[in-house]
Amino acid sequence: MVEAFRKVGVTYEACDRTKSQIYADVLPIINSRQCALLDDQVLRRQLTGLERKTRMGGKDVIDHVRDGRDDVANAAAGGLVYAGLSFSDPAFYAPISYPKLGII
Repeated sequence: MVEAFRKVGVTYEACDRTKSQIYADVLPIINSRQCALLDDQVLRRQLTGLERKTRMGGKDVIDHVRDGRDDVANAAAGGLVYAGLSFSDPAFYAPISYPKLGII
């Protein structure tokens, strides 16, 4: 998939957080009303369908139910979490390197 994106000039970079971390990080943003969510049935259904489970060793995992989907919720949550990065966080200023496309 990374190669397909690269061929059309799109840079693909893996996220440094897991889905569970993103969902855990977005919860206080949503609950404190620091954001406004789109009134979208799919987004609402996917967010309310997330489950928190404690695995062996005490680690919490937040994911969709079996046979469920969370692609829209994952994208929205990731966008909110990364949009809310603090200006003092060096990751906020991380340079984005764009590939040369040979287009003038």
